[in-house]
Amino acid sequence: MIGYLDERGRALVRLRVRGETGHWHTLVCEIDTGAEPMLLTSRVWAEHIGALIDVEAGEVLTFADGSIAQALYVVFEIEWLGGVQRVDALFARGQSSDTAFVPPDRRGRGSNALLGRSLLANCRLTIDYGHASVVIEPSGPALP
Repeated sequence: MIGYLDERGRALVRLRVRGETGHWHTLVCEIDTGAEPMLLTSRVWAEHIGALIDVEAGEVLTFADGSIAQALYVVFEIEWLGGVQRVDALFARGQSSDTAFVPPDRRGRGSNALLGRSLLANCRLTIDYGHASVVIEPSGPALP
C-alpha cells in the first residue's frame, strides 16, 4: 500500500472501505502508531459508510491531549494489502469527536480516520520524508 505525506508531514493512506450497504468508499487515514485501535473515525463517517454500529459495546479512549471519550465499535470491511478484511473500528461519541477529523480537500489535506498500530501488526511501515512517501507492506503472517 502506497501513501503520502501531506504538507504538515503527516503520513496518510487512502483505504477503501465497505459498510453494510455494500458500497465502497475511500477513507483518508492518518497513520498513528500511538493509537491502539485498528481504525478510529467519526460517527459521521461511520454512518456515511453504512457501518454496523454496536451500541452495546465500546471502550473509554484517552487521547494524546489528555481528553477522554466513550467510543463505540463499528464494523466494516477494508481492502488491505491485496485482500479484504473485516475490521472493528471505533468512533468516539460526542460532538467534538465528529469535528476532530478535517475532511480531505482536493490537495489531499485532512483525514477521515486514524489508522492505529493494531492494523499494522505483521507489517513494515516505511515513511520516507525525503521523498514524501509512505509504504505499508506485509512482514509476516496476515491477520485473520
